[in-house]
Amino acid sequence: MSIALVDDQEAFEAALSFVDEYEASDSSNQQSMSPISPNDEQYVSAESQEEDATLALALDGLPSPTELALVETETEAHGDTDEGIYLTSTDTVNATKNQTSKKTKKRSGTAVKRNKALNYNPNRAREQQRKELLYLRDKVVEMERKLTALQGIRRTNAIESEDKKNEVERDDDPQEFSTASRLETPSVWKEMASHQLEQRLKSERENRRLKVVLEGQIKIGRSLEKLLEASSTTKPMESCVYGSQRTQRIHTSAPDRSDPGMFAELMAGVDDSYHEVDALFRANGLAEKESSYNDAKMREGPDGIYMEMFASKVLPFDVPATGAAAWQYFAKSMEHMPFRFFYQKDPQNLETTDDTIVESFGMELHANGTQADFRVKQILRRYVEEDRVVIVWRSFIDPVEFSGAPLRGADFREKGYIVVRRPQTMASHYALLQTCYIVSPTTPVYSLSDEGAITGALTDFVLSGTAANIASGHQMIENILFNEAMKTHSRV
Repeated sequence: MSIALVDDQEAFEAALSFVDEYEASDSSNQQSMSPISPNDEQYVSAESQEEDATLALALDGLPSPTELALVETETEAHGDTDEGIYLTSTDTVNATKNQTSKKTKKRSGTAVKRNKALNYNPNRAREQQRKELLYLRDKVVEMERKLTALQGIRRTNAIESEDKKNEVERDDDPQEFSTASRLETPSVWKEMASHQLEQRLKSERENRRLKVVLEGQIKIGRSLEKLLEASSTTKPMESCVYGSQRTQRIHTSAPDRSDPGMFAELMAGVDDSYHEVDALFRANGLAEKESSYNDAKMREGPDGIYMEMFASKVLPFDVPATGAAAWQYFAKSMEHMPFRFFYQKDPQNLETTDDTIVESFGMELHANGTQADFRVKQILRRYVEEDRVVIVWRSFIDPVEFSGAPLRGADFREKGYIVVRRPQTMASHYALLQTCYIVSPTTPVYSLSDEGAITGALTDFVLSGTAANIASGHQMIENILFNEAMKTHSRV
């Protein structure tokens, strides 16, 4: 055995140097490759198997560690016999033997460790972090995709709402919309509702009062019925003693103190009023008014002092409906007013049309605790244009009684204007009702006999009566529109 070892010394040293190079390369590879991924571990395992196969081929034919141990035991047992043989070799052989034994043991231990399977994953924490990172990356991509989808839906909804808004604005002429119109719209309905509520409460109070009066009248009627039954025998005598008496007030017709050509003059003045309405509304500011408004002015013109009263009211109805209601108020409703008497339409058989009214009537007004009777001659005419309705009139007013005393020489001329148009800052289903009254005395009031007592009282009375007439006219037109709307709604 020893002779074989000496003969194979060169091959043995070559194998040891190959093992040293393998271990050095293996340790460097482990340091450079740590930590490794699961895919890399499979690659390293395959590479290690190839190197192990190469090493086994290189070590084939060399003595194993067990054989080396047996050789050393036999050498120690037969020391004298073998001593001569080993003495023939140099000291290098002994050193080489010891190094070979140590390296062989180390190689065998390394091979055992390499062949031993690991029962845990040394890179578990890193793999967990890597999995979390991959999950977060996938989650970010998913959330970005959802965000993009939501933004697309939001843009789509915004575009649809904008298209709807543009479509509505195209239908209603978008150039005539503004913030003021949006703020004005609810207030118009609120004002109209308050007026209707006030009218309802007033009607309910009147109904309760009339109900009480009716109950009293019923009681009186029953008492009278009993008295009549009890005194039927004395009725002929009483009729002879007490004649029938009437206690009802009768309005006597005052003599016509106006010029016979008054209606012809008023008819010519109606056309003049129509042509001057635009200039008048620009002068008093009604042309620029787009909301409810009222005012009164005392002005001085070429013919003396005159009173100008004007008002503007927004109604939630279109121009044709509001113009028709205004004309219905003047053409049909005014003749049934309780403060009018001796009403006569078209007294001089003038040529009239459906858009012209010629009338003469008496009028009894109460204002500021004062009563006055007037005789009025009046002509009204309606002009229907493409975008508005204009109603104008001229009136001659003759006050015949004031505060219970006859009055003479205080005639008045009245010019009236009503324009129904669409507000420039509102939608097409709104209308602006504008009214202007100009009242001027034909005879200066200061030339009357009782200047101190008549001037202030008559001026205040006419001013208050005209302002009340404007307010009541607007309210009556609103009521007509409201009733027509309710009828239409009930039919639907």
